[in-house]
Order: sequence, then structure tokens, then C-alpha cells
Amino acid sequence: MFSISIDVDGQAQTGRVLNTKVSREGADLETSFESQLPMLPVGGLFRCSVTSSEGGDVFDLTARLVLQAPRGDEVRCVFACQLEDSPQLISLMNQRRSVRIRPSATLPVRAELPTGAQVAVFDLSATGISLLVAEEALQPNERWRTRVTLTLPTCDEPFDMDCHIRVRKLSGAAVLYGLEFDHRSPDFEAKLEQVEQYLFRRQAEILQERARRKHA
Repeated sequence: MFSISIDVDGQAQTGRVLNTKVSREGADLETSFESQLPMLPVGGLFRCSVTSSEGGDVFDLTARLVLQAPRGDEVRCVFACQLEDSPQLISLMNQRRSVRIRPSATLPVRAELPTGAQVAVFDLSATGISLLVAEEALQPNERWRTRVTLTLPTCDEPFDMDCHIRVRKLSGAAVLYGLEFDHRSPDFEAKLEQVEQYLFRRQAEILQERARRKHA
């Protein structure tokens, strides 16, 4: 969870970050403030401090107000911040909003590395993918980056996703790689839509499986 503080005429107004929408350019922060928040200039730039309740990290950035609307006893605001303003914050928010789903035999996901090696997909989310990789299958990369070619049963053609390598962990005879999708990749939004369509189908399948077990 994140809180946000904005400077309004020299006074700090504090609210909550309700949701984020991350794109290749940056992130839109949907926020909630108390009803005392005054009417603000839409399109105006505001100095903001965003604080993570989990790690206590504070991120200072400049964001543009793109929406303000009263909602009962609160005021909703949407602020747009650019990637270059705070890439660490956007990456952190991107991780927090994802739900990891394991593929199934009926809805498999195939992944291939630049070396041509096909690897096992451990789980998939809207922000990244975990792979079980033989150590020699992934060539060393000083920049902690790689590219994965994904083949989804809900998509006609495979597509490439540029990724940041976020973690490497020994798992039996293989290495578990945690990869975060790079939202600056070409055609990222269209590719993300394909991933989300798969996740929706797989989640529906999981619910059906649970219902069958419940009534068995």
C-alpha cells in the first residue's frame, strides 16, 4: 500500500494511492483525499511524495493532475508521472499489483530464450514471468537483462518480451529466474493485453476446477 502527499500552496495534503496503471511512458496514480481537498488546476504539475507502507521507502516526483472528482466524503485524483521521474517507484508498484498464475496442461505457456533453449514456465503475471532454467541455457549478461519469446494458447503468434532479471534462485537441478517485463519494450501494451487475456482464461479455469472439486 502507498500513501501520497502533494504540495498545495505550501501545505501538504495527504491521501492514499488506490490503484496504478503502468505503461511504457510511466504510471497513472489513482488517489483518494479527504473532501477538504480544494479544487486543483487540471493539467497542473504538483510536487508529490509517495511512501510505501511496507518498506517505508519515500519517492519524490513531479506529477501532472489529469483528473479530479468528488466521490462522497472523499476526492479522487489521478496523477500522471513519467518513467524518468521515478523508475524505482513505478517498478515497485508494477510488482505489487500483479497476481501470479501457474499454467496448466490444458492452457500451457511455452517460453524460449535467445539461445534457442525452451524452458519451463513456473508462473506468469501481468508484470513478469518465472522460469526454471538450466544454468547453461541463459548466457551471462552484465546488464541483468534478457528476452523471452512467449507462445500462449490464446494468441495466434509468439511474441518477444524484453525483461529485467530480478532474481536467480537455485531450485533443485535448475535455477529459478524471476523476470520483470520491461514496459519500454516495443508494442508493450498490445503484448500485455495478450498476457492478460491468457491470465483471465487461466483464472476462469482455476475457478471451474475448484467448483468441480467442491461438488465431487
